[in-house]
Amino acid sequence: MSHALSARSIALFAVLFTAAGISYGSSRARIVPAKGEKLVFSRTYSTDFLKNHPLQQVKKTSLVLKNTKGLFTATWNATIRDIRTDEALDLAATGICKARRANHVECNFDASTGSVNLVAKSGGVLVSIPVGQGVLFSREKDGIVHSELLLGADDDNNEFRLNVK
Repeated sequence: MSHALSARSIALFAVLFTAAGISYGSSRARIVPAKGEKLVFSRTYSTDFLKNHPLQQVKKTSLVLKNTKGLFTATWNATIRDIRTDEALDLAATGICKARRANHVECNFDASTGSVNLVAKSGGVLVSIPVGQGVLFSREKDGIVHSELLLGADDDNNEFRLNVK
């Protein structure tokens, strides 16, 4: 009887640790910043990776999650290849985020395009743009938008694995 109780206790602790975003043998990244804190994730894609994924537009990217006075925001910077001109553009998108769980955050970058899901993974975060939605990246100078690109409209540009910086 005590053996069954011990097994149940262990199973219960495993469920509680998993729900809290803690797991044995993994270094799952924390993706919900504490108040006053910022978390940074980034990735630079290698030339070989981009050759194997010729339709991927993102060459380099960083995502900053910040909790300022209880407002949870995201700034997503990216060097994106404009497939129309083959020019590399440094663009940005900003959004408001909400923690769904300890390991899942949803960010809305633009009301007209949709949301992005962030899921904690070992050593980083998986950024997923749901099918049919997208994130509008832009570059402004003197209040005028000079470049705009939409990510997430196709399968090659809707999931990005970023590492803790």
